[in-house]
Amino acid sequence: MCATSIVVMTWLTLSLVGAVAGEARTPRTGIGAVDWALRDDYYSRALPALIPGTIVYVYFHWLSARFFEHT
Repeated sequence: MCATSIVVMTWLTLSLVGAVAGEARTPRTGIGAVDWALRDDYYSRALPALIPGTIVYVYFHWLSARFFEHT
């Protein structure tokens, strides 16, 4: 699970970097998957959308653990 999470976060970060840098400023690496991630528009929007949901999930998980501990 950890390895998959690292791969997904790297992939989404590359997509975000490609979207921010723009098509003209994005260098070609020669690796097909990395070049595709740098040119992609969909996943570059997915990373920022995942951050608030992750924060809320972690907070509610922590809150429920505190309630369970104190009952």
